[in-house]
This record gives sequence, structure tokens and C-alpha cells, in this order.
Amino acid sequence: MSMPAPSILCEAVWVTVDPAASPAVQALVEPLTHLLAAAVARSFGKATGLYTVGASPATQFQYWLGGQFTPTAWTPWTLATICGALPMLTGLPSTDHRYVFFVDPANPTTPPALAGTNVVLDRIVYVTLPPWSLSGGVPHGLGAFLKPGSFAASDPALLAPLYTSFIPSMLVTRPPSFSPSAAVLEQALPWTRPRFDVRPVVDDWPGTAPVPLDERLNRDACNLRFDVAALTQEWQHWTTGVTPAPSFLAAVASSHRRTARRWARAVTNRRVGVCVAGGGASAYRAGPVLREMRRRRIPVDVFAGDSGGALVAGHYCSGGRAAFRRLVRLGPWLSAGLPIVITSTWPAAFATDWLLDGERIESLERRFVPVTTKLDPSGLPAAAVVVNGTVGQGVRASGCLPPSFAPTAQDRVRYTDGSGSAMLPSRILQSYGADVMLACDILPGPKRCNPFDQWWLGRVLHDCTPAGRLIDLWAMLAFFSQRATRAFGEMADAYVRFQPQAIPLFESAEFFAADTIVQSAASEGLMIATQVSNLQTAWHGLW
Repeated sequence: MSMPAPSILCEAVWVTVDPAASPAVQALVEPLTHLLAAAVARSFGKATGLYTVGASPATQFQYWLGGQFTPTAWTPWTLATICGALPMLTGLPSTDHRYVFFVDPANPTTPPALAGTNVVLDRIVYVTLPPWSLSGGVPHGLGAFLKPGSFAASDPALLAPLYTSFIPSMLVTRPPSFSPSAAVLEQALPWTRPRFDVRPVVDDWPGTAPVPLDERLNRDACNLRFDVAALTQEWQHWTTGVTPAPSFLAAVASSHRRTARRWARAVTNRRVGVCVAGGGASAYRAGPVLREMRRRRIPVDVFAGDSGGALVAGHYCSGGRAAFRRLVRLGPWLSAGLPIVITSTWPAAFATDWLLDGERIESLERRFVPVTTKLDPSGLPAAAVVVNGTVGQGVRASGCLPPSFAPTAQDRVRYTDGSGSAMLPSRILQSYGADVMLACDILPGPKRCNPFDQWWLGRVLHDCTPAGRLIDLWAMLAFFSQRATRAFGEMADAYVRFQPQAIPLFESAEFFAADTIVQSAASEGLMIATQVSNLQTAWHGLW
């Protein structure tokens, strides 16, 4: 189910920066605002204005038209006149949603004012650096400048939305390259073993009770891998005419444009999420779905998974299509390594981190949500998400299915297969930033209750021997998995579910057949195309 669109017609958005940030970061507030505003205008075709506090009257207010911001000297400006003028200036319908972005380069932490009065803001985009704690709520009293009740969790018309109007935007960098020898040494010494952090899943969302503020901030938070030094140089070159381009968005590197578009989706609540059920090697079935999404130019902003789904999600979030194709090629090696995880799952995390060059969950731009089941010996079982640690640690914690796999433990707490928390983490995906969702059930159900029924010996085996009980158990488990997963999948805007198999479940251990599994899923291209089209319709419905 997609998030309800806000009913506000014209939004005032202020881009500010953490006062504790370095001068170099604070100086980026103007180029960052240009990037974000242009990305919103270009991506969604909305009437967009940019107001620069302290600029000359001739360039103080600009509106997006023809691929660039065009200045107008119409003054004096108030928020009402700006919102009213945007449709006329841009030629877009007056009933269309529109945005006005505010920035004050000289005083980036001071809320903007028009005609001597502080602007009542609909959204505050807060640029900061990690680590930044969500538990402290909206910092520096900035909440006082937000419109009262703006996207409030208590608003019944919005079904207690999970999003807020304060968007923490973290400037992150790629972690240092992975060192295999250092990783082995850290694991060998108990006091240096790397740790990971989990965040509990709040199970009663969405509902009538207000969502805790820190959970809403966590939902809307986004990571930005802007190269601060390179972006500063690109701004200088563009403003001085060294790099001729109609807009700053067109002047920056392609990686910065991708980041700006992802940021625009986060700020305007248009993020696309994918969740994949657990099922070991069957998770390779997500490949054709991701390929069809790319063909239709539908991004993946948030990717949640259980067990095998987390394995695919972690690789895709870290390296996109190339990482997924490599994971397919490595299928036989994963099968060869299965006996090892009976005694320890650390080698699986080690291999994942080596392949992904030490990528960390908390610094990925594409949000990775590995779901796990927390087993505290002194408490109740709990659903959780690994939010801090290497991607390998997240995959490991999500995929430890007892009794086949050795447990993942930290401080006497064990973390087991994420399917114990959610057969298909669609609801969890929504609480981690997805505004529209595609759910992918990668475990086909049983085609017949007795797969050997077409042979007389199979009928005798089922009807006249104790082996029939095991066949019944297998059919029941496959059917239960299908039914339980469907309950989660039908919450999403698009639900991919594959045709039944003669002998399901066994595929989950067949990593060696990765190519065959992908081809089997691709053979259901019409179903996949239909569901991805449903996702596209829901996503465009937010525009």
C-alpha cells in the first residue's frame, strides 16, 4: 500500500545544515539546494521555485523553466505571492503541486524570512554528518518553524503516516577498502571482534497511535554520497562560467546527479521500495524483477530482505546490477560453502564483505534493510533490523536458520533467520522509507500435494507407508509458507508471486543452479511485467 500523498498544494522547503558541521560543509548549502530543487523539478515536472535570501533583487527568486532556473525581479515577495505566481511563470496548472526552496548562503542555520516575517515551513531538510542521533528528535528548536500539524502522525486523514516534515540528510563517504588479513585478526581476538547494531521493529504500524518521533525521523533519513571537495569545485566552475551548463544539476558529475535524484525522492516522499522473502537460492528469482524495473526506469531506493532475500538485497544495494550478476556467477561456490556454515556463519559474512569491499549498512545510499529475529535468553523473541555494521554482518544475522546454520551471537543474544519476524518484510519496508512497494515472494507453492502421485509406486508410498506422513508434512510446510507470505505481499502496491513447482522448497539449497533459477523466473515475464507496471502506476500516482 503506497503512502497517502500530502494534501498541501504549495510546500515551503528550507535546506539547512548542522551548525556543528565544518565551514566547507556549511558552504555547500547553496549548491546542495540548487541540486535538490533542480532534481525535484526535473524528476517530477512540478512547478518549482528557488528563493535565495540575501541575493540581489534581480536574482533573489528563480523558477524552473526549460531545464534551468530563470530569475524574475517581481518584488516584494511573500510566500503566498510566490506560490500564486509559480503556475503563471512556469505554465503549469494552478491545481498542480508545487515547491518553493529556501536557502540563505550567508546564514545557513537561520530560518528564512520574507517581508520581515519567518516563513512557516512545510519541510526542513537538515544536512548533517554521521554519527547523528535520531533519539534527540528535531534539533536546535527547528520544529517551531514547521507548520503546525504538518504531516502530523495524529492526522486521521493521512492514516497516521510514517513520514515527518523533518528530513535528516547525512553526507556519508565510502568506508575504507576491505582488508582480509585485518578482518581475520579482528575475529581471532575476542575483544576486537566487530559489532553490529540492531533497531527493534515497531509492530503496530500503521495505526491510530502516534508514531514515535525518532521512528519517523529514521524513516525519512537518507544518505548522500556527495564528494564534498569535488562538489565545491563543480560549483565554482559553474558559477564562474568555466563549466557552461543551464543548471548546476547539468554541470555536476553523473554520480552527483544520481544522488540528487535519490535525495529528491526522499525529500518529497516518492521513494520506491522492494522486499524479497527468505528462501535461500530461490532469492535469485528477484533478478528478472529488478531487470524489469530498470527497463522501466523505476529506481530502487530501499531494499529489504530475509535470509536469501537479504543476501540479494545487500549485494544489490552495494553494487547494483553488476553485484547481482557476480552473485549469480558465484552460485556454485556458495553451494560448496554450505557445509561450513553448519559450524560457523562468520566465513559467510567475511566472504560477503570481501566481495563488496567492506561496504557498511549505515553508509549506503540505497537503503539496505536486513531483517533478523532477536533471541535474548532473558527476554521475548523480537523482530529487528540490522542498522549498523558491514553488509556481511547484516546478511549473516538475517540468514542464520536453525538448526542448519550456526547461530550469530553478540552479548549472549542470538540472531536468527529474519523469516521468523516477517515471511515477507513489506510492512517493515514501509517503516524504513518506502512510499510505494513491490513485494517479491520467491518461494513457489506446491503444484500437487503428492509430487509422486502420477506413478503407482508413488501412490503406494504415500498411501500405505509412513513416508506418506513426511510427504504430507512437506506439502503442508510449502503451502503454509505460500499462504503466510501472501498475507504480507498483498499489503504492497505490486506483488510478484511465481507459479507452483512440482517439488518446491528444495530449490532454496540449490545455489549451484543460480542461472537456471534466474531463467525459470524470467520465463514468467508477463506476470513480472504486469506487477512492475502496477508499481509504476502507484509510483506515478505520487507525482
